[in-house]
Amino acid sequence: MNDETVELEDNSFVAVAMRHGLLERHHVEKILDHSLQANVQPSDAALSLSMLELYEVDAINLLCRPESLAPGYALTGLMGCGAGGMVFRAHQNALGRDVALKTINVRSRNASTTGQSRMQREAHAIASLHHPHIVTAFDSGFHQGRFFIAMELVEGETLAEFIRRQSPIPEDVTWLIARQVASALSHANDAGITHRDIKPANLLLSHAPAGTNLPPGVPFVKVADFGLAFESQENDASQITATGTTLGTPAYVSPEQLHDTHVDARADIYSMGATVYHMLTGLPPCSDRSAMRTIMQKSVGDDRWRDEIDASVSKQSVALFRDMTETNPEDRIADYEELISRIDELVDIDRRSSPKTRSAVRRNADATHDRRMKTKGFVTIVLIVVGITAAIAYSHSRSTEVTEANEAAEEWIVDGFPQPLFNGESVPLFRQSGSWSPGVASDGSRVLVGSEGSQMTIPLTKSENDSPNLRLRFGLRLSVDSVVEVSFMHSDQSTQCGVLRFDGYTAAFRSSASSPDSDSSTSMTFSPSPNQDPIFQSLTFQRTKKSASLTINGDPIGNLPCDASSITSIKLRCIKNAATFADIDIVRLSPL
Repeated sequence: MNDETVELEDNSFVAVAMRHGLLERHHVEKILDHSLQANVQPSDAALSLSMLELYEVDAINLLCRPESLAPGYALTGLMGCGAGGMVFRAHQNALGRDVALKTINVRSRNASTTGQSRMQREAHAIASLHHPHIVTAFDSGFHQGRFFIAMELVEGETLAEFIRRQSPIPEDVTWLIARQVASALSHANDAGITHRDIKPANLLLSHAPAGTNLPPGVPFVKVADFGLAFESQENDASQITATGTTLGTPAYVSPEQLHDTHVDARADIYSMGATVYHMLTGLPPCSDRSAMRTIMQKSVGDDRWRDEIDASVSKQSVALFRDMTETNPEDRIADYEELISRIDELVDIDRRSSPKTRSAVRRNADATHDRRMKTKGFVTIVLIVVGITAAIAYSHSRSTEVTEANEAAEEWIVDGFPQPLFNGESVPLFRQSGSWSPGVASDGSRVLVGSEGSQMTIPLTKSENDSPNLRLRFGLRLSVDSVVEVSFMHSDQSTQCGVLRFDGYTAAFRSSASSPDSDSSTSMTFSPSPNQDPIFQSLTFQRTKKSASLTINGDPIGNLPCDASSITSIKLRCIKNAATFADIDIVRLSPL
């Protein structure tokens, strides 16, 4: 099979997938060969070879027939897709304008009545709102069993992307962004609508329209994604609260939203405060915690994350941020009139301060950010599921967080959502032998227990199409007389690149370049608290194109000298006595 065939068949499945960046050219030959040999469609071949996900196949099929999604619209590009839905760039033929066309994935679990209803709720909510800082809805409807919304196309980026480029955001810019969001949400609140999912990814930034009174450097904000919006005048029967429905994003969601669907404007004000924290610090709230632990801590009123805001942030900003994020809604800023008034007062104070003072504040913030980027790393692969019912709906929602620099001084950020590798009941992706069983730890968390002699292999990639840059973390509970080996395996599954051996409270790492007795081996000893048995260790493995490294409890223990991309799996072996594993996710990384 040669590449010219793909180029000639311009509307073929693989050609469209390549054109929109969902397949690379070197994968096409494998897909087409498999399609011929198995006598299946290229789309099924791509799924069988794990080169595409179901929602990506659905998106490509629509792009192959650009006028099939909605009457009067022609798809011209893919703006984003995931398990929950897809957003296309489209051209509205009758009016000659470009729009954003949003629809649900018919081949996903979310294509149920609940998923369709959520999108209809969004269409109904934004159709009733007319505000310069809210994305405008032009049209909606059903076509061939699929619901769609045609919305205003905002040319620009999300606040999440802006933060990744510019963080930390200066205080005056932060609050002028927050004021625009508050203005939009105030309008929605007057219409009886609570957004319930305010976060940087749902705030779209663009250049300010002519005549807009915004200082230079302050982007124009539009609030998007009203898919979780709750209309307070509706009765209980219309509320979408079925099991598995996402009710917000853990890092930003208000504590009361975890327990009660009857929330009001104060829930959105809390989420705005969490977003302000992200802008001022460059990190999402609770970025060093898994989504499950974040939910658990918020459920019991643990708000210590609010104390982690930078010392360089002014007292006035900290006071307003804290008043927006009080755990008890009764203690929180109650309405948008008060919030906007306090923001205006704060921004006015900043404008009256001298340029020299503001410059010094920003330099301090930049220095703090640089130190954080070089020294503070957050683990993003978790093998634990906290045993509380509310957590189920959030396991896939982990906000983007900044990660530590690698040896080459290249900085990395988390790209996308962490993928849980253990659901609390089974480990379908792992190759295992011996006896492995799920359990519940004393703190209520879900764990995986391996008996003596058991071993398990964790695959790091599903196909050649996967990113070589990733980060994995898992927790390990060991008794003083337990021995566990963690081996980092080449793609042939028989050659080790390095071995990390836990023997009670001692860990020793040996790379493939070291002999068992080599002085180049490294080790560390842990000092448990009195009567602490078992002891919990947190292991982080980071693999990029250039290097692979290991840390235990945040402290480096070794680098793997082999070609990092050749490490395709990790093998766990319980050599002596049982061992308990917890907190496992895997997440992709991208250069900052």
